[in-house]
Amino acid sequence: LNLHSLLQLLINLNYSHHKNILNFQRNIYYKIIIFILLVKRRVMTKDLIYFEDLEIGHKIKLGSISVSKKEIISFAKKFDPQPFHTNEIKAKESIFGGLCASGWHACSLFMRILYDGFLINSAALGSPGMDEIRWLKPLRPGETITGIGEVVKKTPSKSRPEIGSLVINYEVFNKKNELIMTLVGISIFKKKYLGKIK
Repeated sequence: LNLHSLLQLLINLNYSHHKNILNFQRNIYYKIIIFILLVKRRVMTKDLIYFEDLEIGHKIKLGSISVSKKEIISFAKKFDPQPFHTNEIKAKESIFGGLCASGWHACSLFMRILYDGFLINSAALGSPGMDEIRWLKPLRPGETITGIGEVVKKTPSKSRPEIGSLVINYEVFNKKNELIMTLVGISIFKKKYLGKIK
């Protein structure tokens, strides 16, 4: 039953029970508002991914994002103004052979695709940090990156039974499917249940 059919049904029901046009309109508006609130509630209460749902070996597909030359230079000028991030001519003379994004810019983009592909639908509570970050290939202007994660360790908290920690290995790829960055992250997740989870 789509939205148009539902609204038509509401109109038919109201028309048969309300002869007064003002009451008819008032009831239609009321039912539309109720319908919108119910849909919104359903979206907001969508099943989240909890600590128990992520077993060792579980694969996590990340989102994707593109980066332009303008964005690379703008980020670098503000946060990492090394010449191979800000100047095309000097970048060609560098060991990178051309303009490339700051590693910290790449990390920011990773955070975006991590959120879009995973965290948005999870019961994640935050992170104490990363154990390791490696930049394996330069991130060039016009690239689109995506990635995948794999749960390698999970530990229920001894002091707080409602949470647990996960160690996740992430790999980030460019549009040629070349591995350009790896990260080892730690995430704190809420438990669905308070019982002991191995």
